[in-house]
Amino acid sequence: MKRDDFLEAARTLASEHGLGIIDCLRRRGWTIASEVAEELAIHISTATKDLSSLHRCGLLERRKGQRKTRPAYEYRLAANRIVLDIDLADEPPATSDETAIFYLSFFERLFAKARRMGWHTIESQVVRELGDGTESVTDITVRELKPPIDARGAPEVTSATAAFVAEVRRIFVENLGESATARLFEATAKEEAEDHPGIRGRWRMMTELGVRAAV
Repeated sequence: MKRDDFLEAARTLASEHGLGIIDCLRRRGWTIASEVAEELAIHISTATKDLSSLHRCGLLERRKGQRKTRPAYEYRLAANRIVLDIDLADEPPATSDETAIFYLSFFERLFAKARRMGWHTIESQVVRELGDGTESVTDITVRELKPPIDARGAPEVTSATAAFVAEVRRIFVENLGESATARLFEATAKEEAEDHPGIRGRWRMMTELGVRAAV
């Protein structure tokens, strides 16, 4: 299973109604979204979204409805056993440019969130502690994300960025605490991964640096 399919399947199954939908299909066989919604007392749009998600991931089969009512897709389990396995080599690594772009966008979003929430002291502290006295937070980020001259790919960028991430995270923790910082970093990483579908290895980038972007 590709990484993105694995993550989507895991999120849908772990959602409030994910396993309920699976149990409904196990008992009923071919079933339409409205029947699932009625049995679980949920909105039909929720049932449709989760059924479509599980079908995209390969966990459900789908066919055009055979009912006498208006046409609707019918779903059933693709197998009686659900196993989520992930192919860790399902995609080539990101290039150094792709990795730098991803991280730069991540930090821009992170500091923008901090400003909107009124945490201006965080950015000031980053500038004071990590800059040379003349740089803005964007200048510092760009400088830290520049790959070494002999870099040939993303691993070098990731390695060079890890120390910077650790320092920025430390400053956020000093101001917000560990729990709030973890939530903010994870939410921002997830948004970045979802907004950059064309960047290969985007989920792996953040998880390798201790940010559970896949959660």
